[in-house]
Amino acid sequence: MTMENDRQMRRFGFSLRISSRSSRRLATSVMYPVVRGLFILLAGSAFSCESTIAVNTETPADPAPVRSETDPFQGQKADDNARDLKPAVHISTGALYDRGKQALSRSEFGKAIELLREVAVTRPDDVELHYWLGVAYWNREQGEQAIQAYRRAISLDPDVDSEWSLFALENLAEVYTRTDHAREARDTYRQSLLLETREEWITKIHNQIAELDLGLGEFVPNRDAVYNERGEIIGGVGPGLMHTNRNFEIARQTNDPVKEEKYYRLAIETEPQMYQPYFNLGLALVHQGRFDDALRWLVASDEVWKRDSIANPRQTDKADAQAFLALCYVELGDLDRAVEHSRRALATGESNYWATLYSLRLKIERGQVDEVLSQLEQLAGANPEHAETLYTLSLAYETSGRLVDAKRMLRRAVDAIPENHPWMDRLRREWHQLLLDADVSQTP
Repeated sequence: MTMENDRQMRRFGFSLRISSRSSRRLATSVMYPVVRGLFILLAGSAFSCESTIAVNTETPADPAPVRSETDPFQGQKADDNARDLKPAVHISTGALYDRGKQALSRSEFGKAIELLREVAVTRPDDVELHYWLGVAYWNREQGEQAIQAYRRAISLDPDVDSEWSLFALENLAEVYTRTDHAREARDTYRQSLLLETREEWITKIHNQIAELDLGLGEFVPNRDAVYNERGEIIGGVGPGLMHTNRNFEIARQTNDPVKEEKYYRLAIETEPQMYQPYFNLGLALVHQGRFDDALRWLVASDEVWKRDSIANPRQTDKADAQAFLALCYVELGDLDRAVEHSRRALATGESNYWATLYSLRLKIERGQVDEVLSQLEQLAGANPEHAETLYTLSLAYETSGRLVDAKRMLRRAVDAIPENHPWMDRLRREWHQLLLDADVSQTP
């Protein structure tokens, strides 16, 4: 049985989750930490998670590169095996279209959506255009709109003569997987198997289907299956022989932190030696603003991770667990403990975005804003729609007395969160109230 290396995808520090998958290649954005994550200008995913997502890292033939993204903070993904990717975009005619894809390359997803929608008015039958719209929506955490855009791209090329429509099909399956549409995801992956010719991707898709079957209670085990004492499958799933279980798969197929909490707890009961659900449960509680409750599970994820001699032969601290422990203690007002966990996160030597961001947040809370302001401005410049980064920069401006800049940045943070997001909407409401309170306090 193979045990997967820790994976984490895109976005918002609050949006990491872990996967159990082996031999997965994750396409993520080096310039945009969430959603998990995931800006490759080819495929997207809605979460910065340790996750089991397979997305395309190839472009159709003869792409013209727009810009190679580099990572100014040595990796802004919470990914134990993060690799920089250099997005490439096929540039079509039309200045507006070009501007839309340039906005994508700068992680300005809201702007890209605005421009690409305008182009779609005059080019409603452009497969590639609707593909990029799907990418932009998915990176902005707007799953239903991404589904509509990808489905439109596929409907315009039902015979899949263009690679854009094949990639749209595979990305649509991923969006379905992450948004409580497991059966639709499985059907879409099966459809893509009829068209896919890349051996590596065929294997990945078979793995995805096996995990979806497991979550749906329809997995048919073979002799490689591994069981716990209760007779529940805990490994040997799919060609990759993934170490996973049904409850874990149900949890990873939703954006709802309450549902995640329920099923990650059950996943831990099913297989206590699997470190991923401990971490994901901690993050589900962070998503709900339950920082005190999250501590136990983040600590447990680190402890179980250290006992995993296959995934962690050096028995090091789990950098992301330590980073989120630091965040929790900052939120709880215990800065001394936050300092300790932040130090441990950074001491792993990993390129971990969350360890970097939360160390900067901690310095602000300790009155060391002058040490971090320039670095935060660079970070926000590289991630112009990453809400948590913008919020942290707003705190830095406020602490340094730059109240106008603080309000401007906080407003950008609020605008970066889509309405009715399953868990980020809580932050949107809280930060919007801060803006209202600031307006009242400045009224003569």
